[in-house]
Amino acid sequence: ELRWEKSGTANAGIDFSSKANIISGSIEYYFKKGKDLFGPAILDYTGGVGPSITKNVAGMKGHGFDIELRSRNFDKTFKWQTNLNFSTFKDEITDYYKSTERGSDFINTYSNIRISGLEGKPVYAIYSYKWAGLDPLTGEPRGYLDNNLSTDYSSLTGTATGLEDLKYHGSAMPAVFGSLGNTFSWKNISMNFAFTYKFSYYFRRESINYSNLFINWQSHSDFGKRWQQPGDETSTNVPALVYPTTTAKNNFYAGSEVLVEKGDHIRLQYINLSYELNRTALLKLPVRNLVVFTNISNLGLIWKASKEARDPDYNYGSYRVLPSKMYAIGIRTNLN
Repeated sequence: ELRWEKSGTANAGIDFSSKANIISGSIEYYFKKGKDLFGPAILDYTGGVGPSITKNVAGMKGHGFDIELRSRNFDKTFKWQTNLNFSTFKDEITDYYKSTERGSDFINTYSNIRISGLEGKPVYAIYSYKWAGLDPLTGEPRGYLDNNLSTDYSSLTGTATGLEDLKYHGSAMPAVFGSLGNTFSWKNISMNFAFTYKFSYYFRRESINYSNLFINWQSHSDFGKRWQQPGDETSTNVPALVYPTTTAKNNFYAGSEVLVEKGDHIRLQYINLSYELNRTALLKLPVRNLVVFTNISNLGLIWKASKEARDPDYNYGSYRVLPSKMYAIGIRTNLN
């Protein structure tokens, strides 16, 4: 029960191009399967070596396509080239020792994505507590316990809620992703820019946690959207401010389906503008060529499926801070 992990990979691909390379590219399909993967397994407590041990307990498989397309749309004095990268990915757990059926053990918070460990499901999956809206009289969050409305948060987040009581949303990793770049040039002037995209996945966003507010003075912008009076439940899902609060109630809201969003988005990754001088245009140039360029990167989202402000790529742990826009001006030369 403790041996080397095993993995097998198969790839098949083809490169292609049209006459004069007007359109060219490649298509590749890959398949990978792993077995005897390491993971924790529960031991008999009478063994005297602890509650669990690492051994060969898991298996998984994954497959997908990597496609690259290049096109020369115009190729005269004015030139326009396009490069498209398109990838798909689907993974699945084929074998795993499921040590618990308690629902709370399968809830990934916004700051921690764990392996789900469920056969037939993705390695990283999003599950949540079923949401029944806010109480119209108190603004408290409600869930379902035995198919009935409930505010018994200890039971909703405890052993009374099993895996079968949760809602499965889908993979926490993009199933479709890639980039689209374009390059335009006219004489010595060139401009290129690129978009990146990720589709078909889910993420859990952060919201107000009243325990953190009362204990650590840690607030959230959703505080301004909280339920404050009867009728607010029709326009907000943020619970009312109630003191004192309980950890179970905050955990239920943080793990509920109302905070799960589609992660699909498109972002503008960079824009680059350059001007080139060479000896053909300027005979007295002391170098073979000289390129002056300016670049702007990390320009941010241009579209996202979620209506919330959070960027899906910067929502977890240390990745909760958006990267700064980067501005650069430079000179590149070839001395030969």
